Amino acid sequence: MRPRAASRPAPTRPARPRRGLRLIGPFVAGQTLLVLVAIACFYLLSATRAYVGGESQWSKSREAATQHLRRYAASGDARELAGFEQALSVPRGDRQARLALERDPPDYAAARAGFLQGLVHPADITAMLAMYRAFGHSALMRPAIAAWEAGDALCDELAGLAATLRAAPAVGDPASQARTQAQLDALGERFLLAEQAFSRQLGDACRQALVLCSLGIVLLAVGLTWAGGSFAWRAMARQRRDEERLRAANRRWSLATAGDGLGLIEWWVEGDQMRLDRRACQLYGLDPDSPTRATLARAALRKTIHQDDRRIARDAVERAALDGGIYKHTYRVLLPDRTVRHLQVTGSFDEAYGPRKRMVGIVRDVSHEVEHSRLEAERAAAESLQRERLGFFSRVSHELRTPLHAILGFVQLLSMPARRHSPPDPSYLAHLETASKHLLRLVDELLDLTSMQDEALAAVPEPVELAALVESCIAMIEPQRQAQQVELVHRLPAAPIVVQADPGRLRQVFLNLLSNGCKYNRPGGRLEVRYRLESGAIRVEIEDEGLGLEPHQLAALFQPFKRFHKDAAIPGSGLGLFIVKTALQQVGGEVGVRSEPGRGSVFTVRLNAAP
Repeated sequence: MRPRAASRPAPTRPARPRRGLRLIGPFVAGQTLLVLVAIACFYLLSATRAYVGGESQWSKSREAATQHLRRYAASGDARELAGFEQALSVPRGDRQARLALERDPPDYAAARAGFLQGLVHPADITAMLAMYRAFGHSALMRPAIAAWEAGDALCDELAGLAATLRAAPAVGDPASQARTQAQLDALGERFLLAEQAFSRQLGDACRQALVLCSLGIVLLAVGLTWAGGSFAWRAMARQRRDEERLRAANRRWSLATAGDGLGLIEWWVEGDQMRLDRRACQLYGLDPDSPTRATLARAALRKTIHQDDRRIARDAVERAALDGGIYKHTYRVLLPDRTVRHLQVTGSFDEAYGPRKRMVGIVRDVSHEVEHSRLEAERAAAESLQRERLGFFSRVSHELRTPLHAILGFVQLLSMPARRHSPPDPSYLAHLETASKHLLRLVDELLDLTSMQDEALAAVPEPVELAALVESCIAMIEPQRQAQQVELVHRLPAAPIVVQADPGRLRQVFLNLLSNGCKYNRPGGRLEVRYRLESGAIRVEIEDEGLGLEPHQLAALFQPFKRFHKDAAIPGSGLGLFIVKTALQQVGGEVGVRSEPGRGSVFTVRLNAAP
């Protein structure tokens, strides 16, 4: 039978993700860092390419503005002047972006608008902003920025020249045209130098950045390789140590199993298959060389267990499957030669294979221990019985000596010379009679106990009509009831009640209980007998109105020679209730009592109903 789904959460499994993170974490972190550095390098190179592209747009627009201004100086056409302004807006936008980035804090919105005006692709603007903020004031990029500033200053001179031409009264003077063209040529040469300086400085910065990025990637790769190799070396060394410890543990396990006779068993829940090693097969009486030993159905293994222990063993393993705890149970197996062997199996679920999937355990032969425990229990029981017998004999001898001493004393008084020829004192004869009756009663009760222990006189249960038997006992104690003036109420059942008991033992029980109900009752008190039917049993309650008992007295009430109301006027030996308990145990019944001091006692006899 497979375990059902557990009603409570499964035990927490060992925290292994942390160990996995410790193993792969450094590699993941190193690879992530390497990828981030490579992306940063590519990002930097992309930003440099964007600046180079922006410089190309700047140069083309500056050249176009210069050409428009040349034609305007020659023709005075206003459209050429408008073309000049439109072309010059590109360098002006780049200048706006640079000045916005130089502010504290930077105005990224104005810088982005400036780069858009400078015809920079929108996808490149973010990289350009990040590169300027990161390296704009560094030695790597500062020379290129200086060339950029010089180009912006030349753009201001070009705009000033255009303003001068716009303010001139007329266009067409050859001398002024020649002078304007010479100025534009000089500005063009200076623009060319500034553009070359910017491109050269930006190229140098790009090459240096490439060298730095490459060097960083190489150093990072070398560091990661060294760290990985060192980690792998330590991991392999740790693995070698673990393997050595595992081999040492296996050697110790082999020695332990060989010395203590342990066998290894596995239970795979899915498929309900068992796996046993050679020693476990031998313990279960299976062939260790059988090819089916590796995979044995649990039902086949269960057949080797003694049929009286199968259900208990099954319940124990299913409780372990539901609770996830340790399974430990001892049961008997029936070997092929019909001999019985006691095996103890201890196991638990292996969480490495997932919850409730594989149970691993050990099995060992505990037959000698069970036998030793049985012998020890028998020896302890024998010693306890011997002590009880010695104590019982000691109490019996004490109880016998008391009336015998009384009889002997009065006989000696009657034998004295002064009284030999005179009539005996009636009080002496009364005392002799009382002591003799007490001694006779004690001997009778001892004989009753002896007959109960005699196997030849063992109780023979048979159907007994209970109410009729109790009526006969009530008739036998009638003189005692009248002497105590006790009112006895016998509440007869509506229908005959038949119990399964020995009539002689049952008569002893009710004679003692009814006699005690009269002896220990108050004068003129009440004694009531009533019946109650239960499922398969009958209860008889005998209630008196006597002195009652304290709680500590109830605990020792059914022990021999225990008398708590030692009134000399009340005869008794203290064996009556002990006889009641012993007799009821022999017929499968029980006796109980409840009592309150000063309010009487209720004795309850439980008997099995006859079939």
